[in-house]
Amino acid sequence: MQWYYIADGRAHGPVSSSRLLALADGAIVRPGTRIWRQGMAGWQPFKTSETVQVPPRTCSRCHGSRPDNEMLTYCDQPICGQCKSAFLQCIRDGVSLAEPPIYAGFTIRALAWFVDAVTILAFTTPLLVLLESLAPDSGDLATVILSWLVTALAGGILTAVIQMLYETWFIGRHGATPGKMACGLKIVRPDGSLLTFRRAFARYWGKVLTGMTMGAGFLLLTIDRQCRSLHDFICDTRVVRNE
Repeated sequence: MQWYYIADGRAHGPVSSSRLLALADGAIVRPGTRIWRQGMAGWQPFKTSETVQVPPRTCSRCHGSRPDNEMLTYCDQPICGQCKSAFLQCIRDGVSLAEPPIYAGFTIRALAWFVDAVTILAFTTPLLVLLESLAPDSGDLATVILSWLVTALAGGILTAVIQMLYETWFIGRHGATPGKMACGLKIVRPDGSLLTFRRAFARYWGKVLTGMTMGAGFLLLTIDRQCRSLHDFICDTRVVRNE
């Protein structure tokens, strides 16, 4: 919305709604200053004119809507107050923020998952083989069945612990697992900052919960505009291309 105002005996403008309010704060536009915009019948005093509406802007980091006067603008990117501190820290760290993030879709994330699965399998297979070799293969039937059940349970727990440590360490330390690094991806917060170890640990358990949905939690990323799975919603994370 473009406005015109009269000051020093002549018309000025056009100016945006936010600029007009800024001029009012600076006492350049006063309550009696006559203003006009397209659609108004005539010039009206600022205090009696139609309400000057400032449309909200969308933060380029968290995608939340905020009034324009609450936004920091950097390289034409609006940044809300909530994201400002982390955003400025990224600038101090030399992270390029000239362009909005590119969210990773289903195919590239599935490929990264496959690479991680193969990597974890390479670690766990020798340990599971060793564990199975310790189980007795002779004796009465009840003893053999019990020993194999204990071995299977121990193997499942061992695999889960290795996977938990794998994801928590790599995501908390490097912002991505080896599979995601190989695919040029990283996991970030809405403001672009990396995850802490605590949030990386929570994201792993969120991923376990996603797995309990029979795949539906993973398919959310195909319909969400920021390509978020269920565990991304739970932990407020995004998977982006590491450009």
